[in-house]
Amino acid sequence: MPPGDDKDNLLFEGACGWYRQVDLESFGDTGVLVPFDSDLKALGFVFLGDLLCSAVALGVLRIYVSRENRTRAMVLVGTKNGALNVFGVFLDSRFADGAVATTTTSRAVKNLPDKGIHRTVCAWKGMFALNDEHQKHLNQVKLIHGEPEPADDTLSAVAKTLDSFSVRMNQATQGSGALC
Repeated sequence: MPPGDDKDNLLFEGACGWYRQVDLESFGDTGVLVPFDSDLKALGFVFLGDLLCSAVALGVLRIYVSRENRTRAMVLVGTKNGALNVFGVFLDSRFADGAVATTTTSRAVKNLPDKGIHRTVCAWKGMFALNDEHQKHLNQVKLIHGEPEPADDTLSAVAKTLDSFSVRMNQATQGSGALC
């Protein structure tokens, strides 16, 4: 049983799996995350917590939100060679019509603009550079979908939107390429 795997931490049971709040520190030394935490804080993001999804075999999502930029940041953290490592960083913003703009270092999310899934992949050059790329991407997507909605500000709400997005990705790609 993974650390934090108990019924008290269950936030949401969705179509793509269950979502639990966990304490990433119980998985190992989180020192590798200090630069992400400090850079995201400098960019105006607030840490919400760590989220474990039963369908994400690689690890835990560390969730942040910027209410001002209407953007959520997710750092995918997993264990490799006995140590915590970052496997991907995602910045995303949602729109009233269901569209999502994602700027990421991971190829896990498909770009399907005709389905309202706007994804751009960037090489890792640091959190500030990724945020700049997301703002450029977001400005392009705003021309199609308008202003983004406020970012989810609870882990429970994040779990529900991640599950909903995963269902949409599965439907759009006929069962492949979803986060969960």
